[in-house]
Amino acid sequence: MPGQLLMYPMSQRRWMDAKINVGYFSLGVTSTWSTGPEMEFGRTLIEAGVVPSGRVGFIPTAVGATYLAEWMPPWEWQPEGGELWVKLISVVREAMGKAGSGASLRGLIWVQGENDGRAQVDAETYGSRFATFVAGLRAELAPYNPRLPIVMGVMSTGPRLEWYTRLDVVRAAQLYDDPMTRPVVRVDMAIFSFYEQVFTGGVSKAIHLSKQGQCDMGAAMAKAWMASGLQAQA
Repeated sequence: MPGQLLMYPMSQRRWMDAKINVGYFSLGVTSTWSTGPEMEFGRTLIEAGVVPSGRVGFIPTAVGATYLAEWMPPWEWQPEGGELWVKLISVVREAMGKAGSGASLRGLIWVQGENDGRAQVDAETYGSRFATFVAGLRAELAPYNPRLPIVMGVMSTGPRLEWYTRLDVVRAAQLYDDPMTRPVVRVDMAIFSFYEQVFTGGVSKAIHLSKQGQCDMGAAMAKAWMASGLQAQA
């Protein structure tokens, strides 16, 4: 959707038409096997006619296989904040500065948590760390939206517990309606399709969403976002 779906890639440092595999393109990496929910999220909003300008822009900062600790704002162990936190805040500020006076920061799409399901300590502290992350994010980005809403893909468990043995703890933390993080719109990843990945030794596991699963989740996120009433808020 040229001129309607836009992105601000970290590798390009300018607003441009969004491309498939937004996250990889943003990091300057070429990939054809992976995608995220953002393209279908934006397309669904535009086709529903709920975006007055007819344009949706993404500021992609996602990195795969990360721990929540890497996204944390400044704290005792990381006085400057996690490496990914620093990049997130920097690129959002830069992108908003170049977006024009009519642009507004509407929300954050958050799909993260698998790696935190590997160890008990990370899983058990996920809820409190996420609350700290959200509070820090809203404080830093207050000039653009002090109550920045979160659209969260809730981690699924099932067969994935064999790989991420504490993912059920992360999932429970994500499902908890913490007053400190509201508003959060949640979409359960469990209802979408996963693809079989072959690992060392020939072991096959379905632990990541397929392209279709990602697109379906993006559309579901947009519908949940609209149903929440947040899209109608300035």
